[in-house]
Amino acid sequence: MRRRLSLRANGTLRNFSIALTVLPPSLDSVCGDLRSRPRRDRRQGFYTGSVYCDKELRIRFKGECIKDNRILGIKTHDWGNPTKRDVYKKAVFVLRSPYEAVLAWYKFMRGHGHKSNVEESNFHSEDWFKFIQTESYYWVVLNYDWLKRFNGPMHVIMYDQLKSNASLEITKLAEFLERPLTNHDINCIMKNSEGEFHRPHTNQVAAIDRYSETDQIYIDKYIENITNVLTSRFPYSNFRIPK
Repeated sequence: MRRRLSLRANGTLRNFSIALTVLPPSLDSVCGDLRSRPRRDRRQGFYTGSVYCDKELRIRFKGECIKDNRILGIKTHDWGNPTKRDVYKKAVFVLRSPYEAVLAWYKFMRGHGHKSNVEESNFHSEDWFKFIQTESYYWVVLNYDWLKRFNGPMHVIMYDQLKSNASLEITKLAEFLERPLTNHDINCIMKNSEGEFHRPHTNQVAAIDRYSETDQIYIDKYIENITNVLTSRFPYSNFRIPK
């Protein structure tokens, strides 16, 4: 079922077709990427690549570490640099709640892996409090940069909707990519959708409960800011960023 797709390019990143953009590790850990990429990788063999090179992912995702037009789309977390952003003709933008995204990124960074977790004591440390400040700001500036400044066609995937109705979101994505799916394709995608990089759930603490009331005040303002940008770019959409 996997057939490598060639876009007949010159092997460089210039004028590359599709950017796959999200806050890390949202396309690395079920935070977005590994929710989306396994489905794309399995769908008719169209691989997604990365401007980075994660050897752990390379074992499972054959497009990882490839930076040229042999693959359908390329993952990037870059922002603020138009020379890096504007090489893409289209963008698929995965948007996740900052409360969940920052938490997942913390577990990845401090747990040292895609499936790792951290001790409960970490969430009562100065390290966690500082991490919230820096990475929630990263969330808002990355989202703002791509949503406001990327001039090409863009398809937004809300991460929570991808989890709750994957078949619908993948069908809409395929239409944007101009890669129509058959019912057989959809069934195959859903059958093999989970991937291997799930972080074990060791407790039932809601993501938002990891944040103080002070943190929630400014993070909610970030959400409001990005919601306004979404509404400006997609005035007829009903996108909602959950907490």
